[in-house]
Amino acid sequence: MTGATPVAEGSRSPARARVLAAVVLTVVVGVALLLATGREPELRLVGAEPGGDAPLRTAPTSVSLTFSDDLSAVAAHLSVAGPDGRPVSRGAPTVDGRRLAVSTVDGGPGRYRLAYHLSLTDGSEVTGSGEFVVGTAAAPAPAPADSAGHQHLRRDGWNLALALVDLVLVLGALVALLPAGRRRRPARGGGPARR
Repeated sequence: MTGATPVAEGSRSPARARVLAAVVLTVVVGVALLLATGREPELRLVGAEPGGDAPLRTAPTSVSLTFSDDLSAVAAHLSVAGPDGRPVSRGAPTVDGRRLAVSTVDGGPGRYRLAYHLSLTDGSEVTGSGEFVVGTAAAPAPAPADSAGHQHLRRDGWNLALALVDLVLVLGALVALLPAGRRRRPARGGGPARR
């Protein structure tokens, strides 16, 4: 005899069962997350009034922004500052379908700047800024494509994949921390004597 103790065929089955259960649970939760949070179209700015690169002859009485979808905003902010940096927007902005608008007063000739911020019902946020010119001041330089706004907390493939990796790591750590099974302790006192 070599002194090796034979291992029973089913002695590791509880540990394997726990690992298998954790893997199955991870896959089920991952698939459920992917199905429940399918990619939603991103809300983006598609138009602004006043718009264009040409200077306006007179200051507008309102500024409005049009988005790619209806606004389901919990909070909406739109502010316009005149050439001197002072606010020319008056009152709270209004939301009507895909449109966000605010009334303005004349701030004189020059470059006007606007900024918007939307907190949406799904928890994401959309922000951006722009400008327009009234009078003979130099027209604003065309804005780069991504300065039209950006979003936070998007539900895209990368975020979902990283969340799934996190879930797998947490479940793996929990499985590793589980006891490996009951260890047999020698009987005390009245048990059979060992030879």
